[in-house]
Amino acid sequence: VRALHECHPGAVYLHAGRQYLVEALESEERRVLAESAELDYFTTPLTEKETEILEVLEEKSVGPLQAWLGRLKVTERVVGFERKRIHGQETIDQTPLDLPPVEFETVGLWWAAPRALEETLRRRGEHFLGSLHASEHAGISLFPILALCDRGDIGGISYPLHPQMGTGAVFIYDGHPGGVGIAARGFEDLTDLLGRVQLLIEGCPCETGCPSCVQSPKCGNGNRPLDKAGAARALRLVLGKEEPVVEWGEAVVVTLVDPHPYPSPVMPSPGEGEPPPAQEAHPLPPGRETLMPQAAPERGENSVGAALCGRPGWVGVPGPEQAPSQGGHIGPPLQASSLFSEQRAEIEGPGHRHAHLRTGREIPFTPLRIESPLLPAFSPLARGGHDGRGGQGVRVREGERSTILFDLETLRSATDVGGWDKAHRMGVAIGVLCFLEEGRFE
Repeated sequence: VRALHECHPGAVYLHAGRQYLVEALESEERRVLAESAELDYFTTPLTEKETEILEVLEEKSVGPLQAWLGRLKVTERVVGFERKRIHGQETIDQTPLDLPPVEFETVGLWWAAPRALEETLRRRGEHFLGSLHASEHAGISLFPILALCDRGDIGGISYPLHPQMGTGAVFIYDGHPGGVGIAARGFEDLTDLLGRVQLLIEGCPCETGCPSCVQSPKCGNGNRPLDKAGAARALRLVLGKEEPVVEWGEAVVVTLVDPHPYPSPVMPSPGEGEPPPAQEAHPLPPGRETLMPQAAPERGENSVGAALCGRPGWVGVPGPEQAPSQGGHIGPPLQASSLFSEQRAEIEGPGHRHAHLRTGREIPFTPLRIESPLLPAFSPLARGGHDGRGGQGVRVREGERSTILFDLETLRSATDVGGWDKAHRMGVAIGVLCFLEEGRFE
């Protein structure tokens, strides 16, 4: 997103106090071509944004104020840029651009601007969208009071009518895919934040707005429209400090376009299907380590491995001989293990809130045994041991050192699914265990 904003064709890029005029943005090569220049103007991008509500994580109502915290999908397009004089900031011209949109999922907060607020502003002769837009800018500027961030880490958008709410709304969201907890922190003290924003706007001595109150240097609409007086009134209304000219009406309800984009699989009802065939037992050599399950915690663990695997805590411990199932699997029957927990997992989301992950599909898992002739010199197999299927092979026994390396490959990257906080969507392609001292793979 930053490259499209600052390095689009025709942009003036500043580096180390020098000006560079961008000639081309080569997205596939991830390269920007620019040449040094001395210009009497600078450029600002013109953007269009769309925000879709994917999931509501929290909701609060404090007097007339209705606010939500949730997952959002933000689509942003750079549609052009303005050239402005360095001295006086006079707009020279506007140039359209045809660049691809950028989509990402993040976490954000938003509050409603219902019909009563809109009607009050209009009767007072104030611009409805300009009032919301100005309050959005001022809110973003004060966010660093609550969270360790810069205004460049936050994005925002104002709607006179959001299709999923049926009213106006102001959105403020984390500018990083997946969210980093900034908006969640602001949601905790939203009434305090809006109160500070009101005081900032009302206390600024300017007449119609300035960079100290409602103007933003990063506004994609060129700081248009803005209504300083209307923003102050809108904040007084939602904070209950001023009465609207009409009744507030019914509470606003957020409508999700697809509340379950990842539906839980249809599991067979009790009694359906045939039981899996019994696994043939084979005795293990004495001293063989077995995988014994630990007691499952009451809540899902805050880790990728334990949250995704069917058993929350498999550990290698010396134990009684246990029959391996077919394919070299050591442990319980195959049908008892799956890539996803049967229970609803939980992870710590932005702002240390629990984000509930949906149950995944039951996928039987068979460990892969790899027989490799290329073994390290210190491996017992390299010294004449066997492959673990019987005989007099060398095995790590109780009390001896056992080093196990575990490698997990995912089906999709964190970028593909929208961030590390959505690790449950990455899927598992394969997991490999390497018993280092034995030179054995599973």
